[in-house]
Amino acid sequence: MTGRRGLTIAVAVVLSGCFLVLPGLAAVKQRVCYPGFTIPAVTIPAVTIPAVTIPAVTIPRTCFAGTCYPAQYYPAQHLPAQHVPAQHLPAVHVPGSCVNVSAVFAPAHTTVRVRNYDRLDRAFSASLSNKYWSGGGVSTSYPNPYAAGFGGYNAAGFPKNQYVRSYFRRDGTYVHSYWRNSPTDGLPTCRVIHC
Repeated sequence: MTGRRGLTIAVAVVLSGCFLVLPGLAAVKQRVCYPGFTIPAVTIPAVTIPAVTIPAVTIPRTCFAGTCYPAQYYPAQHLPAQHVPAQHLPAVHVPGSCVNVSAVFAPAHTTVRVRNYDRLDRAFSASLSNKYWSGGGVSTSYPNPYAAGFGGYNAAGFPKNQYVRSYFRRDGTYVHSYWRNSPTDGLPTCRVIHC
């Protein structure tokens, strides 16, 4: 500790494989660069949706709360077959980028969440997310400095320096990546980024 003004002591504690960085380093700026990556090309095969006829239906007269509604007749409808041709989506290259960040968000103090996503979201699907992460390769684990929460602090003043990769819920909902602070939950839930 020191009594001189302008000097801040920053404490970094390594807990369960994750860095917990206490405020104090925030005033120091550092340039951080993330590598570029390529999303591979994909071809979506052609598909034909067969024709279908929806039969006629009559909804009988209905009374509700003292109001009566007349019967309704809906004629049969024929929907012709639809053919959707194959589509080729070319590969997309996302170039690397550099951002100026405070030292608490530098790679040495940044983690990527790799386990226990179900603790963040009870609807998390391990099978869908693992398939997505495997298909995307290492690019799915590159921290995105444009994701929600980057460079921010939680209500207690701790930096949001843990990157939560995009994942899927059991109902197929896609959850975009975001940044959170890495609480000391005693579990090895992340890995430290090294550049």
